[in-house]
Amino acid sequence: MTDVIKKESLLKSVVFLRILIGWHFLYEGVIKLFNPDWTAFGYLATAQGPFKSVFIALTNEATMGWVDTLNTLVLIFVGVTLILGIFEKWGA
Repeated sequence: MTDVIKKESLLKSVVFLRILIGWHFLYEGVIKLFNPDWTAFGYLATAQGPFKSVFIALTNEATMGWVDTLNTLVLIFVGVTLILGIFEKWGA
């Protein structure tokens, strides 16, 4: 009996966390979508570590629009998939 209750509580907790994390991703994506001044330039331009050159290369004017759009769409996609519980492997 207690194993069933523990299993059910664990399942509810995981679903709650999945929805909460999905909401956070969706919120961040929607905020970026409706804020025309938002850009990932500052974040990418100050990158550190082994992939610094890759991130710096993404900050040129030709690719920055694509990077911003892709970032926003992926955040929205991940948020929706986590909230709805569909395509979870792709969303993760």
